[in-house]
Amino acid sequence: MKISGILSAFLIVLTLSACASGVSGSVSTATPGRAFPLAAGTPLPGNLALISPSNAGQITQLARWGEGTLQAIVSSPRAKLLAVATSLGVELLDSSTLDLLRFIPSNASLTSLAFTPDGNTLAAGAADGSLFLFRVSDGKLLRTLAGHTGIVLAVEFISSGRTLLSASADQTARLWNVSSGGMQRLINGLSYGVLSAAFSPDGKLLAWGTRDNSVRLYRISDGSLASTLQGHTGPVDGLAFSPDGHLLASASGDNTSRL
Repeated sequence: MKISGILSAFLIVLTLSACASGVSGSVSTATPGRAFPLAAGTPLPGNLALISPSNAGQITQLARWGEGTLQAIVSSPRAKLLAVATSLGVELLDSSTLDLLRFIPSNASLTSLAFTPDGNTLAAGAADGSLFLFRVSDGKLLRTLAGHTGIVLAVEFISSGRTLLSASADQTARLWNVSSGGMQRLINGLSYGVLSAAFSPDGKLLAWGTRDNSVRLYRISDGSLASTLQGHTGPVDGLAFSPDGHLLASASGDNTSRL
């Protein structure tokens, strides 16, 4: 489910690595942390030059604090982990203590997440249309899937983790072979100004939240429209199925949630 809000603030410290005005050719780097403000004793370079158009290309990041803006959150199959998608990567948290176990950085802002049924692999959809598969145990990037041209709104594993479903604001849904990374099926024509999406746990239905205040249910098998759910008086910008697939929750700009 899409969640708005700030997970943690982040700070980028900028300096110049080698300017003609006399900055030293090597700079000290601070150890990234999760706390504000800048800790006492954090090493910073000396002889800083004024940042200007002529030397802007030499700006170098020294350190970053925080993990970005929260975009989505999911629980692992055995509910031991929480995975949090942010604008800078994925946080893996202990679900009982909320302690951070691992942070997996990403070059793309992440928007949606799904665990394989065994909990060993995590799929992440991104704002630039990319899809990433990460190994949960160590955060290693296993594969990148390319094809979508809009923000990835929802991802879901089916067939015991062998197939990945993805839905995007480019008005398509796609089925991917996880082992090969190849696309198995493309479903076109999912229009109506999509804002949100969710797959049923069995992978048979795609729920599509739209700007015209409705929820549309599509069959994954052939992309046909199965049902249109009316009632909201504002855009539907959040959707989630219950784990057993019997209920669908929707959230809207009309300040209501519905089941």
